[in-house]
Amino acid sequence: MTSKDKELLFELYLSSLEGSSDYEFQLFLPTEELPADTNFSFEPSKCCQTSIIGSVVVIETNEHDICCLITEESENNTFKAYKISEFTGFASEYDVRIKLGSSDYILETDNHFHVQEDEVSAGIILNTVSPAHLANIKEAIQITGKTLNRHNTDLSSPDNKFRIIEHKLTLPLRSRQPLAVLWIPQVDLQYRRDPDSGPYMAAADCGLDQAFSFLHAQQDENVFYAREFSLHKNECHDLLLIPDAEFISRKAEVRCGAVIVFRGVLPESITLARFMPLPVFKAQQFLQISIKLLQD
Repeated sequence: MTSKDKELLFELYLSSLEGSSDYEFQLFLPTEELPADTNFSFEPSKCCQTSIIGSVVVIETNEHDICCLITEESENNTFKAYKISEFTGFASEYDVRIKLGSSDYILETDNHFHVQEDEVSAGIILNTVSPAHLANIKEAIQITGKTLNRHNTDLSSPDNKFRIIEHKLTLPLRSRQPLAVLWIPQVDLQYRRDPDSGPYMAAADCGLDQAFSFLHAQQDENVFYAREFSLHKNECHDLLLIPDAEFISRKAEVRCGAVIVFRGVLPESITLARFMPLPVFKAQQFLQISIKLLQD
């Protein structure tokens, strides 16, 4: 697909979101009138679905509806779900191509979250995947994204803008998992794809925030201190964000540059990235992390 085609496809994608839903459904009825004396009485239908697992369902949220595939049951009566999309032209190394009926979709393996049973019940079930088909999908999820071949690292490209918006749609659901690793475009779409050029490309455009200029002389490359938080790198090279005590348990946004990567009640720590070998100061220069308190 050419760059121009990708731009046009992205415009179509944006248009599909304007109606506060990922998908628009139209019902076409016959124009002829039905007989006036026709009696439309139905017995209560018995649901033939015995399990939530394998359901393709549209989950209702405050801003957008999320189309997802329920893959397994988790703790506390919640279910793991993956975002799916009809916009297969934006398929990346993180996606699994699936066919549901006559339609093709991408399942975004880097865009998963947990939903509650009542949220699924209140949603719209579009389809059901057979156990055998679901087993094949789950096997494909395990191997997808393991090999990255220097894909596009430009966050302003249509492909990556699509990926960023898709994660923005699911942010309210993903932010309910305080122990989960955040999805950060600078990490997953730049650094993971090209460790050599990613940090330098990002840092060259934004520079270092003046608020952190007094930290230039710090000695420990595994700790970075800011006004609202500190960054730590543990022995496994995981990058951790530790909010200051006055911010813990308060509603806030965590941003990486202009992208909101977390919105919710701040826990005592958040895992920003697994295995980030960069010095913490350079990671902050690359990611441009900031915290903004929100009204409770």
